Amino acid sequence: SPVRITIGIGTSTNWVKVTAGADHSLAINADGQLYAWGYNFNGELGDGTNSNKTSPVKIGTATNWVSVATGYNHSLAINADGELYAWGWNYYGQLGDGRSFYVTTPVAVEIPAKERVVKK
Repeated sequence: SPVRITIGIGTSTNWVKVTAGADHSLAINADGQLYAWGYNFNGELGDGTNSNKTSPVKIGTATNWVSVATGYNHSLAINADGELYAWGWNYYGQLGDGRSFYVTTPVAVEIPAKERVVKK
């Protein structure tokens, strides 16, 4: 049966975005804060650890997240400035950071300089 997700003491009622991955979930509240919970072996929660979380934990200090997405064991988010971040399992390079090992905190995804389009 559905249960209400709470943070700390009390109940949060200001969620605006949510996504579910294979074994983890992410959500953004109306204040632009990002929260994650669930399986975290590959750092897919983004809290800097590999420890599973059974309740939401705040990810970083940013308060400008606007969109989230989850993959098999990785996560992505976009902030209000249009910057893309990724974290978690990266065996196949799915984080787009040019590496092939997992990352436990959000890292910026950059378009290579040679492929950037400059608007005039």
